[in-house]
Amino acid sequence: MTVHLVGAGPGDPELLTVRAAQIVRDAQVVIADDAALEVVRALLPEAAEVLAPVDESGKALTLAAR
Repeated sequence: MTVHLVGAGPGDPELLTVRAAQIVRDAQVVIADDAALEVVRALLPEAAEVLAPVDESGKALTLAAR
């Protein structure tokens, strides 16, 4: 298994690198908050599993919570 960390930057999909877009297109599982998901949603494979990041208590994390 390979894990890639891809930053979505300030929310502009045009700022993703070509390599980051390729990684997202090939992803089987993506962990993304709502803001990041909006950036990469169009690139995700239909079969990709999307998970929300959570803290130790199970509360969903957002950009404001970081």
